[in-house]
Parts: sequence; C-alpha cells; structure tokens
Amino acid sequence: MEDKGKKCEDFPNVIESKCRGADNWIENKFCRYTCSMKDRGYKDEEGGLFPEGPTVAIAENEMEPEEVLIPPLPTTEEEENTPPTIAISDEPPSDGNGTDEADEKETCNPCDDRPTPIMIGKGKVCSEFPTIISTRCNEADNWIDNKFCRKTCYEKRRGYEGDDCCDVVVETPPTLYDPAQENDKPDKELEDDKDKDEEEQDDGDDDDDDDDDDDDNGGNGGKTGRLRMYCENKFYWQGKDTCKDWCLEAKSCKSGAGLEVQKCSGTSMQKWKKDGNVLRPACSSKLCVADGELKSDSISLDGLSSGGNFEIKKFGGCMTQQHHPRSNEPVSFRDCDKARRSKTNRWEWK
Repeated sequence: MEDKGKKCEDFPNVIESKCRGADNWIENKFCRYTCSMKDRGYKDEEGGLFPEGPTVAIAENEMEPEEVLIPPLPTTEEEENTPPTIAISDEPPSDGNGTDEADEKETCNPCDDRPTPIMIGKGKVCSEFPTIISTRCNEADNWIDNKFCRKTCYEKRRGYEGDDCCDVVVETPPTLYDPAQENDKPDKELEDDKDKDEEEQDDGDDDDDDDDDDDDNGGNGGKTGRLRMYCENKFYWQGKDTCKDWCLEAKSCKSGAGLEVQKCSGTSMQKWKKDGNVLRPACSSKLCVADGELKSDSISLDGLSSGGNFEIKKFGGCMTQQHHPRSNEPVSFRDCDKARRSKTNRWEWK
C-alpha cells in the first residue's frame, strides 16, 4: 500500500477479508483503525481507540505483507497520540507457506540430454525417438547406468530415480561415435529403426547363414541361423495373445560376453551355428555357449536339435530367461520347472 501511495481505506475488499481472517494481519495489526471502523477490529479493540498511523507496506498483490516489527501498544495518554514506529525488513515477501519461490527452484537440477551412441552415429537427438523413449529410460539397466536422454525421459514421465529436472538443459558435450560400441548397444531396439543402408546385407541365397549356398548348414552337418524362443499365442506372454519374436543374442563376440534375449533383428550377434551338440556364435568357431556367457571351449549341450522346438539343457537346468521375455534379460541355465510354468523353456531355429 505504501509503495503505491495508498492508505488502508483505499482497499475495502482487503480490509473485509484480512483484518480478522489472516494470521499475519492479526499478529501485526495492520490497518488497526480502519479495521476497527469497519467492524473488523482486532480482539479487544473498538473503533476510534487508535488513530491511524503510517501505512504498513503490503506485498504487491495485497495478499501478503512484508516482514514487519510492531512496537508494544501505547501505555500512556501521551503515547496514545504517537504513531507507532514501523521497521520494514529487507527480506523478500514470503509465499505464506514459509517457502520462497527461489527455495523451490533449488530442489530441481539442470539435466543433460545425452543421446545413445547409435543416436549420435545417426546424427539424431533423443526427442526424435519417441518409441525408444517410451520403452527404455528407467526400464533398461544400461540406460539407467548411463542415464541416456535424462531431460527427454523426465519430460515423458519416465525419469530416472532422483531426477527432478529444471527447464534449463545442460549442454551435452560432443561425443564422437565409436563403431566398436555397436557390440554393446545400449538401445538394441534402435536396430528396428535403422535406415535401409544399415540393415542386414543380403548374401543372395535363401537361407539365414553367411555363405553363398541355399542350405542352412554351418559345417559338420550342423545348423546356422537365429535361435528364437518358441511361442504360441495361447502362452499370453505379457498378457497379450500375440507372440513377439525374441532371439538369443550375445553382447559381443568374445569370451565372457553375456547372453540375453532381444527382439529378433539383423544383428550378427543373433546368428548361431550348431556344431554337433555345441552351440557356437556364427562370428567364431572357438567360442561356445556356456552358463550365461560365451566361453572359449566346446561344451556339449543336451537337447540341441536341428529342427522343431526343443529344450536346451546343461548344468542341471534349461536355457531360459525364466519368465515372460523382455529386452536385455540375461539367459542362462535355470530351473526347468519354473521355465516350463512360464512357457519359456523351448527354442526353435528362425
């Protein structure tokens, strides 16, 4: 009011709602005279007892006052005619809840929006992959570990634990694309979105192997192709009556590389060959499938077949990821009964 050159009586609506209805007005006794004259006087005060003194400064919206210091009530007849001295604080007005807007802003953090290596290789940014964002972010372990696309994930309500991103985006430092990272793709599903020039090259025959003939033999009378989890619509994986293609994939072509299920795609890490009863990645004749990883060995597996659907057994269990499949889930030899109950115990060549 004081800043506007106004007096208490110039704000009848404020007087009506604040005098007895606002704790900070009651505590500071703003506009005492006007409140009393409008039958809104403070407790134990009647109209005409207090002459109107200097106007107390009120916040711009007339709803919240500046912090003020009010002197004791006059105790002598002489003092009754002396206007109270009011000390105005230099502190900014409060929001009424004890928390300033600046304090609220301090609870959020600027987030970067770093794309995945494949996005960088394609010259793209996170927001250009809405389907990937809707399925990865805080659901994929490698995204959680690397916090890819933090700002975009947060805006799509898929933010990482603990993230409270402000509107300001931290500039992401430029990152050079390293083709070697292809073997450790953090976003396998981007394979489905690759341009045609990045898709699997056709070797000109009608089979799934890398040679130039029309058979699927990988040598030694074996089989070469992709190993897909056997599914029927009645399995109701993820509660759906349609089957998606889930394939066995190695994280890289080296000993110790983990095994996992991914959506079937053209990546060479999903190609396998049956070498007798040994299952080897097509990229190497020295590596083989062991318990949850590739190993430089020749481990014979039970049940590995060249046709139909079949269980692959070893180490006292069945090769499975145990329950209804999702991307990135590790594959190893686990309890066969549990795998059979979830109907994830059988495989077939694709």
